[in-house]
Amino acid sequence: MTRDELHALWKAGKTYSEIGRACGVTKNVVSSRIERYRRLEGEALWPKRMTPIRASHAEKLRRAGASTLPPLASLKA
Repeated sequence: MTRDELHALWKAGKTYSEIGRACGVTKNVVSSRIERYRRLEGEALWPKRMTPIRASHAEKLRRAGASTLPPLASLKA
C-alpha cells in the first residue's frame, strides 16, 4: 500500500477496515499509518473523522433528556 493509494481511499471516505481489506492489512496498521502521516504532513491532508459509534452514542445521550428519578417531595410545594 503506497501513500498515494492510502490517501485516495481516505479522501474517498473509506473506513480503516475497508482500507485494510482493500490493501490486505489490518485496520490497526491502517490507523497507525494514517496517524503517522497526519503527524508528518498535517491534519489538512489527513483530516480526522467522527466515529459512527461515538456519534450515535452521544446522540442517544442528548435525546434521553427525561429523568429516571421520581420527583422530590420537597420540590412539589
